[in-house]
Amino acid sequence: MKLTNYEQDVLNGKYGEGAAMAMEIQVAIGETFDAPRMVPVTRTHVALSAQDADLWFVEKLLSKGAKCKIPPTINPSICIKYLNEHLHEVPDEGKNIVFATNEAYRKLGAQLTFDCTPYLQQNVPA
Repeated sequence: MKLTNYEQDVLNGKYGEGAAMAMEIQVAIGETFDAPRMVPVTRTHVALSAQDADLWFVEKLLSKGAKCKIPPTINPSICIKYLNEHLHEVPDEGKNIVFATNEAYRKLGAQLTFDCTPYLQQNVPA
């Protein structure tokens, strides 16, 4: 992929380990699909499943100091308040991973929307 000077600086770690890791992943995905370059974005969205892999990934980014440059909306994570009020049969282990994943994404700078169609509300494309 052809990277801009800024993108190459991010990849090289100029803006921190977390940003470099995120850029490395984006470049690998781009190269997998033979993308010639990155495309600038103004809105982003993460499809979250609140499982072990999600929590591992976001905690890895946080441990390297990553922060979202463009805060993504997040789905389909679960609202803990709703779980506690309506779905008492969910085991504590399930609630704990949802809570931990939600908190980690909040720390990263994401907006927890609990919605798989955020483009109809707060993440409306221009």
